[in-house]
Amino acid sequence: MPDVRLTNPLGDGVWLTDYTWVRHVVRRHPEVGPYRAAVEAAVISPTVVLASSSDPDCLVHYGVCEGQAGEVAVVANVRRGIVMTAYLCLRRGRGEQRWP
Repeated sequence: MPDVRLTNPLGDGVWLTDYTWVRHVVRRHPEVGPYRAAVEAAVISPTVVLASSSDPDCLVHYGVCEGQAGEVAVVANVRRGIVMTAYLCLRRGRGEQRWP
C-alpha cells in the first residue's frame, strides 16, 4: 500500500508509511495485518485520543476494529509526524485525554 498522510481531529498530520506498516506494525503485531483501514480510521476519526504516558511527543488514537473484541490503538509521534505502531488492545492506556 502507498504511504498515506492522516490528520487527526486535533489537526495533527502524521504519515503512515508502507515501511512502518510492513517492517514494524505487521512484523511485531501480525494480528493487526488485516486491519490497515481500521488503523487509518483510528487516526482520522478516533473514539478517543490520549497522551502517551511514556513519550510526551506521542498520542495514542483508539478506534473501532470490526470483528475484534476491544479496540485498535495507534501510536503517533505528532512532533515527527509519523505513526510509530499499532496494536489491538482490550484496555486503554492511562494518559491524559486529549480528544474529545
